[in-house]
Amino acid sequence: MPLSKKYTPTGLDLGSRMITLVRFEHLDNGLKQTLNYTMPRRWHDQMPSVQEFGRVARVLARQGVESRRVVLGIPRESVLTGLLELPPVQDQDTMEVIARSEISRIHNLSSSDYEISLWPLPAPARGSETVSVLALVCMHELVDQWIDNAQNAGLTVEAVDVWHSAINRALRLLPGMHDETLVVDIGYESTRLLVTRRGTMIHERLLSSMGSCKVHDCLRISSSRSEEQILRILENPSLAESNIALENTMQKFLSDIADEISKTTHYIQQRFGDPEKRRIIIAGDHTGFFRHQLGGIISSQTGATREQPAASHENSQANPICSLASGLALHNTANTPAFPEPVTSSMP
Repeated sequence: MPLSKKYTPTGLDLGSRMITLVRFEHLDNGLKQTLNYTMPRRWHDQMPSVQEFGRVARVLARQGVESRRVVLGIPRESVLTGLLELPPVQDQDTMEVIARSEISRIHNLSSSDYEISLWPLPAPARGSETVSVLALVCMHELVDQWIDNAQNAGLTVEAVDVWHSAINRALRLLPGMHDETLVVDIGYESTRLLVTRRGTMIHERLLSSMGSCKVHDCLRISSSRSEEQILRILENPSLAESNIALENTMQKFLSDIADEISKTTHYIQQRFGDPEKRRIIIAGDHTGFFRHQLGGIISSQTGATREQPAASHENSQANPICSLASGLALHNTANTPAFPEPVTSSMP
């Protein structure tokens, strides 16, 4: 079997602080994750340079990945998300024309300046004469620069995708069916909430200034640890020493996020009705450090089922299968289950 068919392209998540690479192998009975690698970024610019992409290419070579095929994830901050109320229409093309007109008017853009992805939301519980449409917008100029920098570093860009679609795709790897899924994506500077109903994304919310940087800064100030040591603690909570300042910071951070999640679930219930079954996925930066405590708080407040992000890997705290990079790697892959194998991660 050619390598291009035996393996998926590498999903490349270039976050503000961390880089994650994920790749799968196609098996007769599903998928096997063969690469799950994380490392800190050396440059924190939003636009990765050719040098940054070149570093990714060298890591792939060291990990024995022959192919340089990648699917890029556009930064969450670079995607506009809008909820539009449109007149009922029968076909997708007409809906897109109307949506483009509204977005261009609101943001003073030309329709040729951006790409758009949109879909209708489930009908609200109280009924409505309009159709609620969720629209994602990404600027051409930004995407073109990302592709140019990656390809100039020797990578072959097969596709570019947004966080929302990739995370929703990665959720297919988790067992069981749930009426509603709440994804809590903890980033360095902010946290994002994503809610899906029966496989359709229905809501996104940005929690500004609620990122892991608060805990990161507390560790840096209250100890003499290096940046690399701090990152290792955030990936493995058992390494953290007892620290009152850290405990207080963690408690405040987790409590604030849990309160915002409760507000979000209340809004979803008011708009779309109660789900039969809800689950919570803790994802994003330093998942292991926050998963246990935050998941317990959310479960007690919302009555949701708290699940490990990885389908069958109790110890894959740092790099769960359900991740942005996993969804990117599965960009053109049919809906097949993951084959349970141990997942490992590395850091240079």
